[in-house]
Amino acid sequence: DFYAPMLNPAQTRSRHCWRQMMAQDYMHPVFHISYLHALGRRTRRSYLWIMLIQLIAFLGKIAVHPTPVSSFDEALHRADVGGIPGEAIFAGGALYMTSFCALAIYSALEDRRSLRKHNLALPDAVY
Repeated sequence: DFYAPMLNPAQTRSRHCWRQMMAQDYMHPVFHISYLHALGRRTRRSYLWIMLIQLIAFLGKIAVHPTPVSSFDEALHRADVGGIPGEAIFAGGALYMTSFCALAIYSALEDRRSLRKHNLALPDAVY
Protein backbone atom coordinates (compact mmCIF):
# COMPACT_ATOMS: atom_id res chain seq x y z
CA ASP A 1 0.00 0.00 0.00
CA PHE A 2 2.99 2.33 -0.11
CA TYR A 3 5.40 1.55 -2.97
CA ALA A 4 2.88 0.27 -5.50
CA PRO A 5 0.83 3.51 -5.58
CA MET A 6 4.04 5.54 -5.91
CA LEU A 7 5.20 3.44 -8.83
CA ASN A 8 1.77 3.19 -10.46
CA PRO A 9 -0.26 6.36 -9.78
CA ALA A 10 -3.18 4.99 -11.82
CA GLN A 11 -3.73 2.31 -9.22
CA THR A 12 -6.74 2.95 -7.02
CA ARG A 13 -6.24 3.85 -3.40
CA SER A 14 -6.41 1.11 -0.85
CA ARG A 15 -9.69 0.66 0.94
CA HIS A 16 -7.75 0.51 4.20
CA CYS A 17 -7.09 3.82 5.90
CA TRP A 18 -3.56 2.96 6.90
CA ARG A 19 -2.27 6.45 6.12
CA GLN A 20 -4.68 8.02 8.59
CA MET A 21 -3.88 5.37 11.19
CA MET A 22 -0.15 5.98 10.78
CA ALA A 23 -0.61 9.74 11.00
CA GLN A 24 -2.69 9.29 14.16
CA ASP A 25 0.07 7.13 15.67
CA TYR A 26 2.64 9.83 14.93
CA MET A 27 0.49 12.59 16.42
CA HIS A 28 -0.55 10.59 19.50
CA PRO A 29 1.97 7.78 20.02
CA VAL A 30 0.73 4.74 21.93
CA PHE A 31 2.53 1.48 22.57
CA HIS A 32 0.66 -1.31 20.80
CA ILE A 33 2.28 -4.09 22.81
CA SER A 34 3.15 -4.34 26.48
CA TYR A 35 6.66 -3.93 27.85
CA LEU A 36 6.68 -7.63 28.80
CA HIS A 37 5.64 -8.65 25.28
CA ALA A 38 8.35 -6.44 23.74
CA LEU A 39 10.96 -7.86 26.12
CA GLY A 40 9.88 -11.39 25.24
CA ARG A 41 10.02 -10.67 21.53
CA ARG A 42 13.54 -9.26 21.78
CA THR A 43 14.63 -12.16 23.97
CA ARG A 44 13.15 -14.69 21.54
CA ARG A 45 14.67 -13.13 18.46
CA SER A 46 18.11 -12.19 19.78
CA TYR A 47 19.19 -13.00 23.28
CA LEU A 48 17.77 -16.48 23.90
CA TRP A 49 20.13 -18.01 21.38
CA ILE A 50 23.12 -16.26 22.94
CA MET A 51 22.07 -17.47 26.42
CA LEU A 52 21.70 -21.05 25.14
CA ILE A 53 25.22 -20.95 23.68
CA GLN A 54 26.56 -19.63 27.00
CA LEU A 55 24.70 -22.42 28.87
CA ILE A 56 26.21 -25.08 26.62
CA ALA A 57 29.69 -23.55 27.06
CA PHE A 58 29.28 -23.47 30.87
CA LEU A 59 28.10 -27.08 31.03
CA GLY A 60 30.90 -28.13 28.69
CA LYS A 61 33.49 -26.38 30.83
CA ILE A 62 32.16 -28.08 33.97
CA ALA A 63 32.14 -31.46 32.21
CA VAL A 64 35.70 -31.46 30.83
CA HIS A 65 37.93 -29.03 32.74
CA PRO A 66 40.53 -29.88 34.06
CA THR A 67 39.68 -33.55 33.52
CA PRO A 68 36.44 -35.23 32.42
CA VAL A 69 33.87 -35.31 35.21
CA SER A 70 33.25 -38.76 36.70
CA SER A 71 30.13 -38.12 38.79
CA PHE A 72 27.30 -35.66 39.28
CA ASP A 73 28.65 -34.72 42.72
CA GLU A 74 31.97 -33.79 41.17
CA ALA A 75 30.17 -31.60 38.61
CA LEU A 76 28.32 -29.85 41.43
CA HIS A 77 31.58 -29.30 43.30
CA ARG A 78 33.21 -27.83 40.16
CA ALA A 79 30.34 -25.39 39.78
CA ASP A 80 31.05 -23.81 43.19
CA VAL A 81 31.78 -20.08 42.96
CA GLY A 82 33.55 -18.88 46.09
CA GLY A 83 31.21 -19.55 48.99
CA ILE A 84 28.20 -20.23 46.75
CA PRO A 85 27.61 -23.97 46.38
CA GLY A 86 27.28 -25.57 42.94
CA GLU A 87 23.69 -26.56 43.71
CA ALA A 88 22.75 -22.88 44.03
CA ILE A 89 24.62 -22.03 40.83
CA PHE A 90 22.80 -24.75 38.88
CA ALA A 91 19.44 -23.80 40.45
CA GLY A 92 19.98 -20.12 39.63
CA GLY A 93 20.99 -20.97 36.06
CA ALA A 94 17.94 -23.21 35.63
CA LEU A 95 15.64 -20.49 36.97
CA TYR A 96 17.32 -17.90 34.73
CA MET A 97 16.96 -20.01 31.57
CA THR A 98 13.44 -21.16 32.42
CA SER A 99 12.20 -17.62 32.99
CA PHE A 100 13.63 -16.34 29.71
CA CYS A 101 12.30 -19.36 27.79
CA ALA A 102 8.85 -18.79 29.33
CA LEU A 103 9.02 -15.12 28.35
CA ALA A 104 9.96 -16.06 24.78
CA ILE A 105 7.10 -18.57 24.55
CA TYR A 106 4.67 -16.00 25.98
CA SER A 107 5.63 -13.42 23.35
CA ALA A 108 5.39 -16.00 20.54
CA LEU A 109 1.87 -16.96 21.66
CA GLU A 110 0.88 -13.28 21.89
CA ASP A 111 2.20 -12.67 18.37
CA ARG A 112 0.21 -15.63 17.02
CA ARG A 113 -2.90 -14.49 18.87
CA SER A 114 -2.53 -11.02 17.37
CA LEU A 115 -2.08 -12.40 13.84
CA ARG A 116 -5.19 -14.55 14.20
CA LYS A 117 -7.16 -11.63 15.66
CA HIS A 118 -6.35 -9.48 12.62
CA ASN A 119 -6.92 -12.42 10.25
CA LEU A 120 -3.32 -12.39 8.98
CA ALA A 121 -1.35 -15.40 7.81
CA LEU A 122 0.84 -17.11 10.37
CA PRO A 123 4.57 -17.06 9.58
CA ASP A 124 6.21 -20.15 8.15
CA ALA A 125 8.97 -20.01 10.76
CA VAL A 126 8.95 -19.27 14.45
CA TYR A 127 11.45 -16.56 15.30
